[in-house]
Amino acid sequence: MIPGSLVGLLTATEQVAENGLVLNLDAGNSSSYPGSGNTWFDLSSSNEDGVLKNGVSYASADGGSLSFDGNNDFVQFGTSGGTLLNSLSELTLEVWFKADGTNNDRGLIRPDSNSDTDSGFSLRYDASGFSGGGNQLIKAAFGTEDNENASTILESSSFIQTSGIWTCIAVTCDVGTSIALYKNGVLDTPTDVSIGGSTVSGCNNLFIGRGPTIPLSNSNFWDGNISIVRIYNRLLTAGEITGNYNAVKQRYGL
Repeated sequence: MIPGSLVGLLTATEQVAENGLVLNLDAGNSSSYPGSGNTWFDLSSSNEDGVLKNGVSYASADGGSLSFDGNNDFVQFGTSGGTLLNSLSELTLEVWFKADGTNNDRGLIRPDSNSDTDSGFSLRYDASGFSGGGNQLIKAAFGTEDNENASTILESSSFIQTSGIWTCIAVTCDVGTSIALYKNGVLDTPTDVSIGGSTVSGCNNLFIGRGPTIPLSNSNFWDGNISIVRIYNRLLTAGEITGNYNAVKQRYGL
């Protein structure tokens, strides 16, 4: 069952996949975020609620989202958030976001970390690219925290993000075997892929809207909006990913 106000945004035949959900956050669903307060409630059975930090605000446009100022705003889930990620070997991460710019690196999802390696459980925007030579891309990494050699890493195609436009990114990963990224329900062609590790491990805490902790000035805080974050403990099929996108795209005028 899809709870709360989101029901009215879905068509009769398009529903969000629920099997395997271990984190389900939707700022447009009043059961997940009621429009005020400092708690982003998890709609999955994990009950892994996040705490809004440093002035994260609510935006009612486009069905509802959380707004991040790019300076110090983020959502924190505590050590149990890291526990939720550890031991995942097959997973799907889905995030709906809108960026206020494309010129700077920005973090979307990240465990607590003392380094800026792409590892553990990470999704971020990279303005200049890295090993694959792309530009303005999304980079995803899953494996052992602070160890890129033991992580499975993907760099998306270039210019995947557009300022001021809502985007849905979904990543499926069988750590140590395969990884794929979808933009708005369509499979993307990556600029680079590196296969390593066997499971997500070593994650402490979980942040949304920022990168690593130290140094704090380099945490690449998100500048824009994030509305939906879903984590599954399985690989969604291509059809399920497209179905998730189609289920809520009208909310964003897509």
